Amino acid sequence: MDNEENKIQLSSQRFVEASKFRGKTYISIREFYEDPEGNLKPGKKGISLTIDQWKKLCENIHKIDRMIDRLDI
Repeated sequence: MDNEENKIQLSSQRFVEASKFRGKTYISIREFYEDPEGNLKPGKKGISLTIDQWKKLCENIHKIDRMIDRLDI
């Protein structure tokens, strides 16, 4: 995997990554798979958020936490 400083590992094969594509910055949450040589490669499962979408998600994190709490009751 390249540029490890822009990745946060969530589980053994799921990562959050900040990257640029065509001049725009994205935050991606993606599942990776292991190729035959043992290298982790990005898979098809995942989502990429624009900076505006990421900020909106972060602004609502407390609301999302409350939604989770209500489901766990």
